[in-house]
Order: sequence, then structure tokens, then C-alpha cells
Amino acid sequence: VAKGSNAAVYKHLCKLIQIAEATTDIPDALPATSGSYNNLQILNASLSSEKWRQQFEKKGENQQRPDKPEGERGSDQAWTDRWRAWLKAVEAVEKDADVKDTYKKLTAEPTPHSRRKTRLQQIAPAMETAAEAASQIKQALQGKGNSDKPTAMAQLQAAVFGAAGKTRSSVEPTDLTTNSAAEGPNPLCGATATSSKAKSVIALLMCICSKTDSASGIADPCTTTSSSTTEVSGTFSNLQTLLPDLVKSCPPRAKRQVTAAEILQSLDVLMSQTPATTTATTLGTFLTTNCYGHSQSGACVVYSGNVAAAKQAIEESPWYSNLKAAANTIRKIDDYNRNVSTAASTIETAMHTIVGILRTEPVEGYISGTQTTPTTAGTEETKGKKETCFKQTSKTTCTQHGCEWEGPDDKKGNHCKLNATAAEKQATQAGTGDGTAGEPATTGCAKHATKAECDADKKDDKQNCA
Repeated sequence: VAKGSNAAVYKHLCKLIQIAEATTDIPDALPATSGSYNNLQILNASLSSEKWRQQFEKKGENQQRPDKPEGERGSDQAWTDRWRAWLKAVEAVEKDADVKDTYKKLTAEPTPHSRRKTRLQQIAPAMETAAEAASQIKQALQGKGNSDKPTAMAQLQAAVFGAAGKTRSSVEPTDLTTNSAAEGPNPLCGATATSSKAKSVIALLMCICSKTDSASGIADPCTTTSSSTTEVSGTFSNLQTLLPDLVKSCPPRAKRQVTAAEILQSLDVLMSQTPATTTATTLGTFLTTNCYGHSQSGACVVYSGNVAAAKQAIEESPWYSNLKAAANTIRKIDDYNRNVSTAASTIETAMHTIVGILRTEPVEGYISGTQTTPTTAGTEETKGKKETCFKQTSKTTCTQHGCEWEGPDDKKGNHCKLNATAAEKQATQAGTGDGTAGEPATTGCAKHATKAECDADKKDDKQNCA
């Protein structure tokens, strides 16, 4: 075994050590809550009717609020999923200061009571979009499970240094081996008849890169350091004398976030350096018999058995399995963060849409079945709608007001007109006032579904509906 024989393997071991030491680069999970969504729920509850909010009132001797929907809504999964968010929002509405604070955060003015039903129906599509995004955050949280930065750090530390919480400066001889007591290179590093007991990446490093044979040991098998010619003492009792120089000589790692791909790629490249025979698989330079550091045998670790058996032994070793576990944890964190970030962005967009609606002059009677009965086609109400539509200079605000955009989608200008068909249809539609499915109107012209029914509505030959 010649000087520098294990230089290539050394570089890959270095990468794994540096990943474990890059604690600030390990990703942390984003918060699973959205302040904007909470604000929107409070806003939505403040616009809702007293009747709707009554279902969240305290009940019974203990004066507890229901923790899930009751009655016919008890089997509605969407209501069940959103119940807790609604409940918190209703509690906030009961504290008037919370509502005022929410409007202040959204830089919007509170909506007068007479316009709340209209506002509620206008913001309903954006609220539904925000609710779906909030549901995606919950799903992402479930997919993440217990994966977090501390878990990933502990797994990397166990893989590289032998135990969670260990570092380069605190690793001990007992952290090198799966045996209950510290061991020397023989039997730690393994032989053709007995697999290595290496527990950590540091154990691999010491077997492959240090002078482990006192009689005919190999100096500088990986790199030249001030202590690379110093022999290992007994059961690695001089570990903290030899290890610092070996790690300091590692090529530097660029500052970047630790990813699952980086861990797995480094592990795969390391495993590509493991020649296998029908009797053993080795990492490092192996000549014959064992990996105890003699210049005529090998500076290495060896896993005995045929290819399949040796592969299984490697994959079951703590250093390998913990690296795999750390990669899986970080992958889950990354997937979670990506999904949460997308959902949070959707909620922010919905919030801006809703705030935009609150800041514009509402169209009275928007999807409402309780309008004042018009007397002619040119009523003041219709005139007001036309004027409101004409004031809108973008497709977004135009359609929010129930108007019709007649210009290019991406151009601004006076292209917003009253949607005559929709205006006529509104006379026969009604909403619950809570953004839910509409109900037929029971008074005024809105109760008539056809013109014939309207024409027939007379008293003493006097037309009641026009």
C-alpha cells in the first residue's frame, strides 16, 4: 500500500464529514400557519350573519363551544376540516378589538352592516381559494411528520461522529465501533472472515487514512499531515491527537444549503469506490487477508461474504443507515417547505384580491335577491351600476364588480361595461349572506322566475312588478 493510495476515498469521506458539520446549512421547516389566512378568516366571520355565528356559541353547563359541526353538517368533511379555523375567527369577532386590529392590518375600512352580505359574496371565491391553500398546508404538515432540523442534525451526527450530539472535537474511541467497548484496528477495520465493526464515518476515516499498524504501518495513505505518520495507540486512545489534522486537510465545502441530493450523491460516489469479490467488499486499499494497516495487507475496511451479503452488511451499518435517514428527513423538509411556500403565496394573492374588493365602492345588490323593486329599465340603481362599472380600468376589478370586460386582458382603460344579462339574472337570484349556495327570493320582483309570472302579478289591474 503506497503513500496516497486512498486519496480519492478520503475526499468523499471529507464531504460527508463536512455535511455533518454544516449545521447552519441544514434546512428548517417553515411555520405551518399563515397569519394572512387567519386575518381573512376573521374578516369573513365579521361579515357573516349572526345566525351563522350562533352555531359556534358556548353551550351546556360547562359553556363549551362545539369542537365540530353538528346536525346535517356533521358529516361534511369540508366543514369539519375548516371548523377550528372558523371557531377561532368567531371568537376573535366577539372581541371587537381583534376585528378592528385585523382591518388595520389589512389597511381596509370596516364594512357597514348594510353592505356585509354583498361584500361576503364578492370575496367568497378568493376565500375559497385561500381555504384550499390552507388545507394544502395541513396536508404538507402531515407528510412531513416528525421531520425537522434537529432530527436531521442528530442523524448526521450519529452517521459521521457515532452518536447524536457528537462533534469532531468530542468523538471518542467508543464512537468508532458497534462493539460495547473501544477496539483497536484489529478487529475494528475488518478481515476477509470478519466484517468491519465501523460505526461512523470517522471510524472509516481512521481505518483508511491513519497509520494503524505499529510495525509496518503505512504513512500518509490519504494525505500528508503533521500527525499522519503517528501510529494509532491501542484502542485509538490518541484519537483526538490524530483526527483534527486529518479533517483539517479536507478540501473546503462551499457555503450552501444541505440537501438530500448532496448527501445521497456523496454516499453513492463513496460506494462506487468499493470493489467487490465473491468473498468480500472493501473500501480503501486492500491487498490480502485484512485491513489492519500493514503495508502488505491493507489500509481499508472490509465487509466479508458474497456481493449480496456484503451489501446488506454495509446498508445495515449505522453510518450508512443514518446517512440514508438524514437524507430522507431533509427531503421531507424540502418537500414540505416547497408546498407550504406555494400555498402561502396563494393565500397572499387571495388576501390582496380581497383587500382590493374592500377598498372599492361596492355594487349594491351584487348577487342579491333582496333588491328594491325597480320601476323602469333606467332606475337609479341600474344607473349607479353602470357608473361603477365604467370607473373600473382593469379586468380584475371589473369582473369583481359583476361587470363585463370588453377589452384585452392585459390592458387597462375604459373597457368595463354593465353586464346586462347578469344584471337581469340577479333579480331572480339570492344568497344566504354567508357565501354559500343561493336561495330563491320570496319578496319583490325577484321572486318571479319568468317575465310571464311578473306580468301576471297584478292587483286591481295595477302592475305590481315591472
